Amino acid sequence: MALTQCPKCNGNISDTAKRCVHCGCDLTNGKDRADEKRDFDALPVAQKNELRDEFYAAHPQYGKINDDVYDLMFISKLSYVCFTVAMLVLFSGQVLHKIFGLDPQSELMAVMLVAMIALVAIGLAAIIASRIFLDKKIKASCLILKKYKLWLATEKNINMRIYFEKSEIKYKKYFDTVKVETEVW
Repeated sequence: MALTQCPKCNGNISDTAKRCVHCGCDLTNGKDRADEKRDFDALPVAQKNELRDEFYAAHPQYGKINDDVYDLMFISKLSYVCFTVAMLVLFSGQVLHKIFGLDPQSELMAVMLVAMIALVAIGLAAIIASRIFLDKKIKASCLILKKYKLWLATEKNINMRIYFEKSEIKYKKYFDTVKVETEVW
């Protein structure tokens, strides 16, 4: 049995040792375990948050896009609610008659029906517009996520697995095919 030096700390160790007694370096394959990729899912939540904050500090332009996604999701859901309420009121003249005690033939009733039709049209337009913009922003978020995953792998030596819900299958396809070199719009 001869003595050799640890490749990491240069401490004297046995040439048959599997680990350095000084620093714990794995000597079985000449590679220190600290050089192996860590699993993102196994990290504590606080460390995940620190990594996310560090990424956005280095790439501040990406944080605004994710904020926009949450805003658009809220607007989209609010549009659905407004549209549904307006449709219910519009198709139920009896509701207007009973709530306000209006004669179905009155001018005020006609004005209210025109207003309800306008609300339905505005709600429908808001739903369509928010879905179009939301789709673009979610695709941008997928690209940012892919850049984040690459940043974790190259800068932090952390492996991150990405999971998509069944309802997000089109975004998974986009995520799988988009090139990291693509710029976020």
